[in-house]
Amino acid sequence: MASSRNKVILRKLFVAITSLALKLGTQTPSQWPDWLASSVQGLSALGASTESLLDYLAIVAEEIEGADLVGSHKAAMKRNLMDGTPMVTQAITACTSRPRPHPSPQELRSALKCFAAWLPFLPANDITPFIPLLITLMTPSRPPPHSEFDEDEFVLASDAIQEILSRSALSDGAGSKILTEPLLLWCDVYGGIIMEQTLSAGGADGVSHSLCKLLTAIGDHSNQYLASNLAVSVVPQLLLPDVLKSYPIPTKAHLATSYLKLLMGYTSLPGFYGADEDESEMTLGFWYLFQEALWASSDHESDPEPDENDFVEKKEKEQWLVAKAVYTELVKVLRRKVVWPSASIQQTWAKDQVDKFQAYRRDVGDTLINAYYVLRDDMLGYYVSDTIDRLGATQNRDVWEDTEKSKVLQSISSVIEALPPAEQISPIEAMLSPVVTKLFELPEEARAVAIEQLLIISGVAKGLTRTTDSLLVSDESPDVQAQTEKMRLAREDPRVVRLRDAVLDAIRRTLEMWSTDASVCDALSDVFKAITALPSDLTLLSLPAGPLLGLICVASQRQLTAVWLSLATMLTIQLDPPNFLPGLFKKSPPDTEVHTVVLNVVAVLLQAALNLFSQSGAMQDNPDIVQSFFTFDVEQYGQIAQHFVPVFYQLPQDLFNALVQCAVTALSMQERYSLVSTCNFLGTLINRTISHENLSESKNKLVQAHGRSILQALLSGFAGVAPRSATPNLIELLSTMVTRFPAESKVWMAEILYSPEFTPSQATPEAKDRFVKTVFSGRSLRRTRDAAQQFTLVARGLEGSNFGYATVSM
Repeated sequence: MASSRNKVILRKLFVAITSLALKLGTQTPSQWPDWLASSVQGLSALGASTESLLDYLAIVAEEIEGADLVGSHKAAMKRNLMDGTPMVTQAITACTSRPRPHPSPQELRSALKCFAAWLPFLPANDITPFIPLLITLMTPSRPPPHSEFDEDEFVLASDAIQEILSRSALSDGAGSKILTEPLLLWCDVYGGIIMEQTLSAGGADGVSHSLCKLLTAIGDHSNQYLASNLAVSVVPQLLLPDVLKSYPIPTKAHLATSYLKLLMGYTSLPGFYGADEDESEMTLGFWYLFQEALWASSDHESDPEPDENDFVEKKEKEQWLVAKAVYTELVKVLRRKVVWPSASIQQTWAKDQVDKFQAYRRDVGDTLINAYYVLRDDMLGYYVSDTIDRLGATQNRDVWEDTEKSKVLQSISSVIEALPPAEQISPIEAMLSPVVTKLFELPEEARAVAIEQLLIISGVAKGLTRTTDSLLVSDESPDVQAQTEKMRLAREDPRVVRLRDAVLDAIRRTLEMWSTDASVCDALSDVFKAITALPSDLTLLSLPAGPLLGLICVASQRQLTAVWLSLATMLTIQLDPPNFLPGLFKKSPPDTEVHTVVLNVVAVLLQAALNLFSQSGAMQDNPDIVQSFFTFDVEQYGQIAQHFVPVFYQLPQDLFNALVQCAVTALSMQERYSLVSTCNFLGTLINRTISHENLSESKNKLVQAHGRSILQALLSGFAGVAPRSATPNLIELLSTMVTRFPAESKVWMAEILYSPEFTPSQATPEAKDRFVKTVFSGRSLRRTRDAAQQFTLVARGLEGSNFGYATVSM
C-alpha cells in the first residue's frame, strides 16, 4: 500500500475497518479480540506509511469515542484502546521527537492529530512526556532576539497543547508544575517577541493568531492559578524542557503578570475588530473567568490562624492592588476598542463586518460588568472624568459622537443610581453642569449642538431611573419609606437644587430659540420624558410637571405640534397620578393648586388648537396636526376628564362649546384613530360628569347643549359617514348616550332618523323603527350593539351580503 494513495479512499478504508472491529469486537465472546494490534500490523505489512498508520489510529479513536456503545460493550472497546496506548504513544513520540526542521510536515500533522484524538483515553502519566516535546516544537531554533518561528510546527504544537488544556486528564487547572508553569515561562520568554512582530507587521500572522488562541486556552485552564499567584514572590520548581532550562526562573507573580500583559496586548490590538484584526474578541471571555477566580481566591474555607492573619491580609491587599491595576488598564483599552470608526471608514465595511463589530461591542459590555466588580467606584470615577474631559474637548467632537455619548452617559448614570442618593450628587453635578452651561452660551445658529446637549441630559436622566417596577412595590414598606426619605434629603441639597433650576432654565431658553424646530422638539420630548417621574420614582434630577407644562403652553401658542400635545398628556397625569391599588387605598382629589394648573393648560392648548383649525383650509393643509390633535390632544382631554373633570366646566362657555363641537365634527372623520379617540373622550366626559357629585347642573347643560348633535353625528356615522372599522367605538358611545340620557335620546333618535336632512342611506322607515325599538327595549350594550350593527348593514346596502356579515365586527 503506497502512502501517496488518495487520502479520501484511505479514510473510507480505515472507517470500514473500525466499523468491523466494533461489530466483531463487541460480540460475546469477541470475534476479534486483538483487532487494534492486528489491524496495525496488517496495514504495516501491506506497506502503509507511518503517516497513514497515524491517520488510521486517529480515526479509530474518533470512531470509538463517537460510537453508541453501552455497558460491557463500551468497557470492552475502552480496554482495547487502553491496551493499545503504549503502541500509539510510541508512534507519536517517534514522530514528534525527530530532528528539526521535521523532514515530513504531513507526518507531523498526522501524529499530532492522532495525539489529539487519543487524549480522552490517555491517563495523565502518558500525556506528561509530550508537553516538553510540544513546547520544543513551538520554540524557534535560534534564541532571542533573533528568533524565527516555523509557522507550521508552531500552529500544530499550539493546537495540541490547547487540546491538552481543554479536553484531557490535565484539564480544569490540573498539572500546574508540568503544564501551567512551563507554558507561562515560555510565554514570558517568547510571547513578547511575537507581540512585537505583530505590532510591527500591523496585524497577526498565523503564529500570532495561534498564540492568542493558546493564551486564551491557558486562561481558561489556569485562571485560578493566575489569580492566586498575582502577589506570590515564590520561585516555582519547574519541570522544564531542554529549550527552557537556560533561562532564569522568575517568581510566580512575575509569570502571572507577564501572562496578563501579553493577553492584554491582544485585547488591545490596534484597529477595529472584524475589519483590522480578529484576535481581540477571543480574549474577552478570560476577563470574566479571571474576575470569578479573584473572588474565589479571596474566600477561605476556614479562618487562618491568628499568627497567619497579617500574612494573609498583606497577600490579599497586594493581590487586589495588582488586579485593580490590570482591570483599570482593561477598562481604558476597551473604551478605545469600542469606538466606531468615522463614517468614511464605515462606508467601506461589508455588512458582516458591521455585524461583527456590533456583536463585539455587546460582548465588551458584558466584560465591563466584570471589570466593575473589581474596580467599583474607581471604574465609575474613570468614566465620569473621561466623559467630562471629552465633553470639554470640542476639537474631538467627531470622535465623541462616534462613542454614542448619550448612551455611554446613560450607562454611567445607571451605575450612579445604585449609590446612596447623597453620593450621587457629585458625579451627576460633574456630568451635567458643563452641558447646562453650554446650552446657555449657544448662539441661535448652533441648533445641532443644542440637540447634542439635550440628548446628554436625557441620557443621564434615563440612567438615574430605577430599573425595578415601582408599581409592584408598596410605598408603605419601611425600606421604601427609608429610601424615599434619603432621596428627599438629597434632593434638598443646595447643589442639586441649583442644578435642577439650571436645567429648567436651559430648557426654557432652548424653547425660546428653537420651539418651532422639529428636531429640537423631538430632543426636548426625550428630555421631558426622562426628567419627570411619578412621586415613587423621583431621582435627583426629576423636575415638577407644573413648570414644564407652562413651557409647553408657551411653545404651543407659537406652533402647535403633536410633540407638545403628547407631553401635555403625560405631565397632566403626573399632576394626579393614578392609584394602582384602588381596593386598598382611597384616592384623594387633586388639590387647588394642581386644579388651577390644569385649568390654565386646558384653556391654552384648546385655544391654540381652535385657532389653527379655524383657519381656512388648515385641517386639509396640516393632516399631521389634525391627526395629532385627535389622537393625542382629544385623548389628553379624555385623560383630564378622568382626573380633572370639573376643569371643563370652569372654562369660558364659548371655549367649552367649541371643544365639544370640534369633537362632534371629528366623529365624521375618515381617519379611524382620530375617530376612536373622539369617542373615548366624549364617553369619558359624559360618564365622569354624571358620576361627579357636584356637577348635576353641568350634566343638564351638557346634554341640552350638545346631546342632540352628538347623537346626530353617531347616527350619521352608522349610515355611512364614518368608516365601518370605527363602528364598535360609535356603538359604545351610543350606548352611553341611551343609558345616561334615555328619554332625550329616544326623542332625538326618532327626530334625526326621520328628518329629511338625515344622511341619505338604504335604511327604510321600517328599518329605522326597528333600530329605535330594539335599542330602547332593554338599553343593554349587547342589544344596542346588535341593533346598531344591523342598522349599519341595512343603511349601507350590505344586508344579506357575505362581505357585510363577514366584516360586521370590523
